[in-house]
Amino acid sequence: TRVRFNIETKINPNHPDETLDPQAFVAKLIEVTETEGFSDRVMIQSFDWRTLQLVQQQAPKIPTAYLTLQRGSAPTIALDKATNWTAGFSPADHGGSLPRTIKAAGGAIWSPHFGDVTAALVSEARGLGLRVVVWTVNKPEDMARMIELGVDGIISDRPDLLRQIAGEKGIALPAGTPVAP
Repeated sequence: TRVRFNIETKINPNHPDETLDPQAFVAKLIEVTETEGFSDRVMIQSFDWRTLQLVQQQAPKIPTAYLTLQRGSAPTIALDKATNWTAGFSPADHGGSLPRTIKAAGGAIWSPHFGDVTAALVSEARGLGLRVVVWTVNKPEDMARMIELGVDGIISDRPDLLRQIAGEKGIALPAGTPVAP
């Protein structure tokens, strides 16, 4: 009963034939979370903002996190236009600001790739009332930098290392839970 779920919808708007359409996908997702009794312990995240818009409309108590990627060979965000990923929302309509675009989309949590985050962006997001949860941070120096920037959450494949770095930075940590394979 203490476990929380961070569920990412894996829908690619550039390949609609690979999954259910967003409406059917979200309907099934909400049905499963309610049937299994954990809708109060779940957050839905996605690069495909269409699914987040639908969750916000159909299950407004479920938090949504707007994933973004600005780098690499497959960015999901362009600051000068809407993309297939952003459900019609364009940063160009919001001064080129991702935090303002996410706020306009009704988001409360921005989840950018950690390499796209700056102190100025964290400050802007906070000023808008957004929480910032970065992903996927696995190196100690990157973890330390994200903590120093004041992000609200860090997604990592190395929670053991993240606990160590957070503890070294003076962050109060809840008691650990031993895990046996």
